[in-house]
Amino acid sequence: MVFYRKNYWEKIFEKNDPWGHFRCEYEKIKHARQIETICDCYPQPRSVLEIGCAEGAFTNLMAGTFPESEILALDISSKAVARARGVCQDRQNVRLMEADIIDLLKQGVLPRNYFDIVIQ
Repeated sequence: MVFYRKNYWEKIFEKNDPWGHFRCEYEKIKHARQIETICDCYPQPRSVLEIGCAEGAFTNLMAGTFPESEILALDISSKAVARARGVCQDRQNVRLMEADIIDLLKQGVLPRNYFDIVIQ
Protein backbone atom coordinates (compact mmCIF):
# COMPACT_ATOMS: atom_id res chain seq x y z
CA MET A 1 0.00 0.00 0.00
CA VAL A 2 1.32 3.45 -0.90
CA PHE A 3 0.77 6.37 1.45
CA TYR A 4 1.28 9.83 0.04
CA ARG A 5 2.89 12.25 2.43
CA LYS A 6 2.42 15.95 3.04
CA ASN A 7 4.53 17.22 0.11
CA TYR A 8 2.40 15.28 -2.36
CA TRP A 9 -0.85 16.77 -1.02
CA GLU A 10 0.55 20.31 -0.81
CA LYS A 11 1.35 20.05 -4.52
CA ILE A 12 -2.19 18.81 -5.30
CA PHE A 13 -3.69 21.76 -3.42
CA GLU A 14 -1.61 24.33 -5.28
CA LYS A 15 -4.68 24.38 -7.51
CA ASN A 16 -7.99 25.50 -5.96
CA ASP A 17 -10.67 22.80 -5.84
CA PRO A 18 -8.56 20.12 -7.56
CA TRP A 19 -11.39 17.53 -7.50
CA GLY A 20 -14.24 19.90 -8.27
CA HIS A 21 -16.05 19.45 -4.96
CA PHE A 22 -17.62 22.90 -5.30
CA ARG A 23 -18.42 22.88 -9.02
CA CYS A 24 -18.82 19.29 -10.22
CA GLU A 25 -22.35 17.86 -10.40
CA TYR A 26 -21.03 14.36 -9.68
CA GLU A 27 -19.43 15.55 -6.43
CA LYS A 28 -22.60 17.37 -5.37
CA ILE A 29 -24.69 14.23 -5.97
CA LYS A 30 -22.12 12.08 -4.15
CA HIS A 31 -22.14 14.43 -1.15
CA ALA A 32 -25.95 14.43 -1.04
CA ARG A 33 -25.97 10.61 -1.08
CA GLN A 34 -23.39 10.47 1.67
CA ILE A 35 -25.51 12.80 3.84
CA GLU A 36 -28.59 10.67 3.11
CA THR A 37 -26.72 7.52 4.13
CA ILE A 38 -25.49 9.09 7.36
CA CYS A 39 -29.04 10.27 8.16
CA ASP A 40 -30.40 6.77 7.52
CA CYS A 41 -27.80 5.12 9.77
CA TYR A 42 -27.33 7.75 12.45
CA PRO A 43 -29.78 10.68 12.17
CA GLN A 44 -28.34 12.69 15.08
CA PRO A 45 -24.60 12.03 15.34
CA ARG A 46 -23.03 13.55 18.43
CA SER A 47 -19.53 13.58 16.94
CA VAL A 48 -18.08 13.16 13.46
CA LEU A 49 -14.49 12.62 12.33
CA GLU A 50 -13.79 13.54 8.71
CA ILE A 51 -10.43 12.28 7.46
CA GLY A 52 -9.17 14.16 4.41
CA CYS A 53 -11.57 17.12 4.49
CA ALA A 54 -9.79 18.83 1.56
CA GLU A 55 -11.16 22.34 1.14
CA GLY A 56 -14.21 21.80 3.33
CA ALA A 57 -17.05 21.34 0.85
CA PHE A 58 -18.43 18.21 2.53
CA THR A 59 -17.44 19.47 5.97
CA ASN A 60 -19.59 22.55 5.46
CA LEU A 61 -22.51 20.46 4.21
CA MET A 62 -22.30 18.15 7.24
CA ALA A 63 -22.07 21.11 9.62
CA GLY A 64 -25.27 22.56 8.20
CA THR A 65 -27.09 19.22 8.17
CA PHE A 66 -26.00 18.29 11.70
CA PRO A 67 -25.74 21.62 13.56
CA GLU A 68 -25.72 19.90 16.97
CA SER A 69 -22.79 17.63 16.05
CA GLU A 70 -19.16 18.25 16.88
CA ILE A 71 -17.22 17.81 13.63
CA LEU A 72 -13.46 17.29 13.64
CA ALA A 73 -12.17 17.64 10.08
CA LEU A 74 -8.57 16.71 9.29
CA ASP A 75 -6.35 17.15 6.29
CA ILE A 76 -2.62 16.73 5.88
CA SER A 77 -2.38 19.76 3.55
CA SER A 78 -2.01 23.19 5.14
CA LYS A 79 -3.32 24.74 1.92
CA ALA A 80 -6.47 22.62 2.03
CA VAL A 81 -7.09 23.37 5.71
CA ALA A 82 -6.63 27.10 5.15
CA ARG A 83 -9.28 27.04 2.42
CA ALA A 84 -11.57 24.86 4.54
CA ARG A 85 -11.31 27.42 7.35
CA GLY A 86 -12.64 30.04 4.96
CA VAL A 87 -15.46 27.80 3.76
CA CYS A 88 -16.47 26.79 7.31
CA GLN A 89 -15.75 30.07 9.06
CA ASP A 90 -19.37 30.53 10.18
CA ARG A 91 -19.76 26.94 11.41
CA GLN A 92 -19.41 26.87 15.18
CA ASN A 93 -19.60 23.08 15.27
CA VAL A 94 -16.51 22.51 13.08
CA ARG A 95 -12.95 22.14 14.29
CA LEU A 96 -10.33 21.92 11.53
CA MET A 97 -6.92 20.43 12.06
CA GLU A 98 -3.89 20.08 9.84
CA ALA A 99 -2.76 16.58 10.67
CA ASP A 100 -1.69 13.24 9.27
CA ILE A 101 -4.27 10.69 10.44
CA ILE A 102 -1.63 7.95 10.47
CA ASP A 103 0.50 9.96 12.90
CA LEU A 104 -2.51 10.72 15.10
CA LEU A 105 -3.43 7.05 15.26
CA LYS A 106 0.15 6.02 16.06
CA GLN A 107 0.31 8.63 18.83
CA GLY A 108 -3.04 7.54 20.23
CA VAL A 109 -4.29 11.13 20.54
CA LEU A 110 -7.79 10.50 19.19
CA PRO A 111 -10.21 9.33 21.85
CA ARG A 112 -11.39 5.73 21.49
CA ASN A 113 -15.09 5.06 20.94
CA TYR A 114 -15.81 8.79 20.75
CA PHE A 115 -16.91 9.37 17.16
CA ASP A 116 -20.37 8.29 16.03
CA ILE A 117 -19.43 8.74 12.37
CA VAL A 118 -16.00 8.46 10.73
CA ILE A 119 -15.85 9.41 7.08
CA GLN A 120 -12.99 9.62 4.64
